[in-house]
Amino acid sequence: MQPFITKLADKIQGSLSCFDRILFRGYLPFFSGAAMAAFLDRRGVRRPQLKGFLLRQAARLKEHARIAQGLVCVFSTPELCRTYSIRWDHASYIQPARRKCPSLDDSLMDPEFGLIHVRI
Repeated sequence: MQPFITKLADKIQGSLSCFDRILFRGYLPFFSGAAMAAFLDRRGVRRPQLKGFLLRQAARLKEHARIAQGLVCVFSTPELCRTYSIRWDHASYIQPARRKCPSLDDSLMDPEFGLIHVRI
């Protein structure tokens, strides 16, 4: 940026600087199907209850993503992600997989930082 400002200094009356972006990243530490199965076992979720449990968790996440204060819009788009596949014919019935999953993109107006984009 500095070479641009130096080159055109006679035409520039002022400049502003700010954060271009701030990235916060998080993940659930389930790298294997066995770890996910152990998590579900600790929560008391059995195979016949799994679909309902997962749908309830997805609904909770989507509802939480609809932040009321300063919300401009929410988009949902499919993206390739790390997820799991259920194999009922194996002892370790949950296995890692890659497939398209919905991601939520929130745009909101923060009083301190201005327009913010959040991807969940």
